[in-house]
Amino acid sequence: MTPDESDRLYAYRAAMHPHHSATAEEVELWARLLADVPYEPAQQALDDHYRSTSTPIMPADIRAAVLRAAGVMAPDHGAAWSEAMNECSLARRDNRPPQWSHPAIGEAVRAVGGVFAVCSNENLSTLAAQFRDAYRAAATRVDRQALTTPYDAAVAALAAPVAVAEVVTASDNTGRVLELGGVVRRLDDV
Repeated sequence: MTPDESDRLYAYRAAMHPHHSATAEEVELWARLLADVPYEPAQQALDDHYRSTSTPIMPADIRAAVLRAAGVMAPDHGAAWSEAMNECSLARRDNRPPQWSHPAIGEAVRAVGGVFAVCSNENLSTLAAQFRDAYRAAATRVDRQALTTPYDAAVAALAAPVAVAEVVTASDNTGRVLELGGVVRRLDDV
């Protein structure tokens, strides 16, 4: 975003809050904090914000909204849990690594024991609670990192392939096997 575009965003915000007198330092700070954010999505974030609230918007709010629209911020817990359950089943059925839409989902699955644990756990309510806690921690960490990373780098990082350390393989003649980090083990040994 150019300084002129940042000035326009700040002017829009100032128009929504006429009781507040803008200082040159505030305008300069907005320009600096939003310099790496594209103008069009930032303008959309401002519009969306003021359609639903009269609370003053800050650069961090704009940045979060733009990153969320770009798919960089972690999805909500319900969507993540649904994806974990579906993708673990597909990965196991198709004998392939899981493909997560967001790295926080894969991190949470690994934290609760991995693909096999998600696919084979008979106590889903306990697993769901463990996943929720692990996912919240992972999503918070990943989102915080995204918010402090330059916009282009945050978007590029999401598009980069995520290394997956676990693949559940099909059964063989001796029973089911698990491939973990490139090492194949019989399930009896895991």
